[in-house]
Amino acid sequence: MSADGTLRFDTSLNTEGLQEGTGKLGSIAKDALGVFAGNMMTKAAEAVASLGREALHAGMSFEASMAKVSTLFTGTDEELGQLSNTILELSSATGLAADGLAEAAYSALSASVPAEDLGTILDKSAKLAAAGFTDVDTALSATAKTMNAYGVTGEEAIDKVQKVLIQTQNLGITTVGELGASLAQVTPTAAAFGVSFEQVGASLAVMTAQGTPTAQATTQLNSLIAELGKSGTT
Repeated sequence: MSADGTLRFDTSLNTEGLQEGTGKLGSIAKDALGVFAGNMMTKAAEAVASLGREALHAGMSFEASMAKVSTLFTGTDEELGQLSNTILELSSATGLAADGLAEAAYSALSASVPAEDLGTILDKSAKLAAAGFTDVDTALSATAKTMNAYGVTGEEAIDKVQKVLIQTQNLGITTVGELGASLAQVTPTAAAFGVSFEQVGASLAVMTAQGTPTAQATTQLNSLIAELGKSGTT
């Protein structure tokens, strides 16, 4: 109270408590942020380590697959290195695992595909696999075994065989994967009796479209061709 009897109130704010409280909140926030950042760093480090392990495993698997390829590869070391680079480039372009492509290359060599055709057949089989609902190894094996049955080689023959495989899939109720698992039951007989692969594909397309499973259709077609090929058959 002043000397004249009026009342005066102190309206100034005491901010000490507020400042103290804010300081504590800031400290808590810093601690929380530190924990969060630490957790994020830990997770990031774990992710990097996991990627490193996966990359190492993939690299080792690819090297092991290429070692298998080298046991059948008849070219020079330089040509083998070029094949390895081709597989890695194809893996990068298609997103397919390099070790899987190397295994397909081994299957191709096992099927007597010439070394100079390996890069081409791998590239085309990767595209066929994507369109034919199957893996590269199956697509490549179907191509290579059919070419062997008909005694043909080269890029033109690869294109011709794979075109028939896709057309058979499109016109019938089957897939390149199913054809790849069963074609060898009929192609040697068909080739021996002069039945073209186009005729084989057309027959399988019709048979599967009518409801005959692919494996059963190839068996029936093989028996039909063999029977028709016998002398004196009506």
